[in-house]
Amino acid sequence: MTPFVTRGNGEIESLEYMAGNDRSPALIADFARSQMIGIFTWRNTLPVEGNPPDPGIAVGQGKISTTSYRYTFGLSTEFAEVFRTKLATVMAKLTNNGAQETVYIPANISKPVLVSPGTWTVDVVGSLFYGKDLKVGSSIPINRRLTIRAVPPLTLSEASLLYKDKGLAVAVARIRSQGLETTSMAPLTRNFTVPNGAAPNPKTSTLNEKTSTSPTPAATTPSSFTTPNTNSPPTTPK
Repeated sequence: MTPFVTRGNGEIESLEYMAGNDRSPALIADFARSQMIGIFTWRNTLPVEGNPPDPGIAVGQGKISTTSYRYTFGLSTEFAEVFRTKLATVMAKLTNNGAQETVYIPANISKPVLVSPGTWTVDVVGSLFYGKDLKVGSSIPINRRLTIRAVPPLTLSEASLLYKDKGLAVAVARIRSQGLETTSMAPLTRNFTVPNGAAPNPKTSTLNEKTSTSPTPAATTPSSFTTPNTNSPPTTPK
């Protein structure tokens, strides 16, 4: 029997049946978009009532914001371990150069390309804006090809058993409820055409988010996400 839903106005709409590793292109593209925005957008406050200062989450020799950390649970376990350390390096440089918040704005998201059953690639082109005041902040182009695969969805009850922190459990369940995870983010170097006609700089930041066997670079640990060093102007991480 074909499943269906009844809308508030009485209209009935049938639902497409998705089996096994099948996922709709719209779902995959939206997952890629939310991953990039969620991971690369952060403030120096916690996402709770009152917005208290965010001490950050310790990762290796550095820190990443609490919100970014939660979104990294949309990455595969092995990839997340490498990615978090490199993200901490970039966040430390931005924070020590005066950035108190960042926001990632996608300019273009490609249609998912099936590379094998249950695995797709999606190209995301965008910029990371950072500074004390995002209205006058600097930016870094971050263009990535995400490899995304289908996985079993995670429910809130299952996440609550895995994580004692309620906020983390809710966040992980929300991210994992789509039944997808990112296994790699490869830098894009080709030229792009985006809707507004502007051509983003194909150069990318120092995050080479692929699993690597090389030693992890040391990160400068910011004492807090709320007390950045303002002695020097914001610079692009080298």
